[in-house]
Amino acid sequence: MQIRKDRCVGCGICRDNCPQNAISIINRKAFIDAAKCNDCGICLNVCPRGAIILKDVKIDAEKQEDLLSIAHSLSKKAEDISNKLEQICRDRNTVS
Repeated sequence: MQIRKDRCVGCGICRDNCPQNAISIINRKAFIDAAKCNDCGICLNVCPRGAIILKDVKIDAEKQEDLLSIAHSLSKKAEDISNKLEQICRDRNTVS
């Protein structure tokens, strides 16, 4: 994984979601410790700014933007489904 410094705002969402604790925020920018990173891609999927890209993968910028848009859309849909399931569970627990 690689950080696009021009997009990163240092929000820490990637760091907070990294299961390997491979990401630090330094000078308001994410930094990935390559020795800890296992390239799982979670950070890439949760970054709201599209600041994380696959390292050494040759994808033109337009295609990468399309892929990021799809990933963010799927992430939002998964969140919506999760919220709906939580609401259904809460509703079922309150019915007597």
